[in-house]
Amino acid sequence: MRIWVAAAVLATWGTTALGAEREAPPYPDRGLKDTVSAKRLPVPPHPVLVEGGEIWDANCRICHGPGNFGAPKITGSRFWGKRLPKGIATLISHAQNGFETSLGGLMPARGGNDELTDDEVEAAVRFMVFHSGGADIALDGLD
Repeated sequence: MRIWVAAAVLATWGTTALGAEREAPPYPDRGLKDTVSAKRLPVPPHPVLVEGGEIWDANCRICHGPGNFGAPKITGSRFWGKRLPKGIATLISHAQNGFETSLGGLMPARGGNDELTDDEVEAAVRFMVFHSGGADIALDGLD
């Protein structure tokens, strides 16, 4: 039983749980292989994005790390290409309020965690956008 639990934890965390190095861009258009965690990515250049990485890892990684349930995978510019032109304000609004795509995909409000504040959701979205081909968009409006 213990071996199965350990294997499940490692499969969820990926090899970086064991201290693998961070993977720098450019990333493949479909994103990094396997489930992505914040520990696999370079530390962003702004404190809001650093905080966003912690929030993202704890709340958003379950869907956006592997690209499950129609969620665009972090680092996958192919999946973010149609979303980024909408602008950071729209992407933040979709994450805060929820959004249903024309293909039936569903982004639950606050990723299903009603305890997240607007600022925390914004930080997580900015982190994800920064690492998915939208660095300039993610930094837009930050001091």
